[in-house]
Amino acid sequence: MGRTDAGRGPMDGGTDPEPPCVAPGEMGACTLQEFPGRPYLVWVPAVAAGERLPVVLAFHGGAGNPLSGARNTCPGGGLEEPGCLHAVGNREGFITVYPSGTESALGPTRRIWNAGGGADGWACVGFCDPSIDEAGYIGAVLDDLASDLPVDLDRVYATGLSNGAAVVHRLGCELADRLAAIAPIGGGNQFATSADCTPSRPMPILYIHGTADACWLYEGGPIACGSGMNPDPAVSVGQSMAGWAERNDCRGEPETLPGPNPVDDGIEVVEHRWRDCEAPTRHFEVVGGGHTWLGGNQYLPADQIGPRFPDVTNQDLWDFFEAHRL
Repeated sequence: MGRTDAGRGPMDGGTDPEPPCVAPGEMGACTLQEFPGRPYLVWVPAVAAGERLPVVLAFHGGAGNPLSGARNTCPGGGLEEPGCLHAVGNREGFITVYPSGTESALGPTRRIWNAGGGADGWACVGFCDPSIDEAGYIGAVLDDLASDLPVDLDRVYATGLSNGAAVVHRLGCELADRLAAIAPIGGGNQFATSADCTPSRPMPILYIHGTADACWLYEGGPIACGSGMNPDPAVSVGQSMAGWAERNDCRGEPETLPGPNPVDDGIEVVEHRWRDCEAPTRHFEVVGGGHTWLGGNQYLPADQIGPRFPDVTNQDLWDFFEAHRL
């Protein structure tokens, strides 16, 4: 591991081991020998020495980067806010990792994931390049973390927004031997439209999507906001969840329950929970919610992406993850 900030990179010369890229109680940037152009940010909570810690991987949206992804998990966009995902990690005792997509033609800080699609009339979400191995990259991130930190590799979880959500679906298909549960936000399983999604085990999933999402439409259709405009269709929430219900061997129709609704803001969360499944299969339909992180930053105006929704928070995300392990 090598830390790219504060001058603590690999040691010069000799065979001494490198220092960890980040110390407990702080955030640092880490590099990978196998993927030198894709550093990741990591927050390690200050916990008792020797305790093995779960890991939450949080994938930024298309044309974002690890730092913007971290900021978008925060209600006001500030990294020091108590509602940020890594702040919840600090309190609850999990390592938060913000991985990095591949550099795009838009510039070095505008990064994109190879999330799938691009065949049979479906939109390509991000890159559709077989040379970009997202499962290999995340495997290398986890191996790198475990080489220096007390990581519990039976408790690794993945979440992400938009193009980051789509790659979380893909990793749920391809990396089920390393991910204990997934929770995509505002992006469907585009990978399954054009490839075989056959996870090696049933995959616990909580899929969260706003009905007023102006970018990845709840009912599917063209990706229609920002630099991601594409006339070809993105998969709908319903189709994505039907696929996971089938893979998880669910029986019968989902039951509808009240979701978390602590804020009186005109936005209502409805939970759809499939029954008799080999793994928990759940969907939060955020009625009136936009293309934003859970309780996160309104990074663009609501008339462009839809409104943020404070009803579902990073704590709710962790409460779902905490119940699952490989």
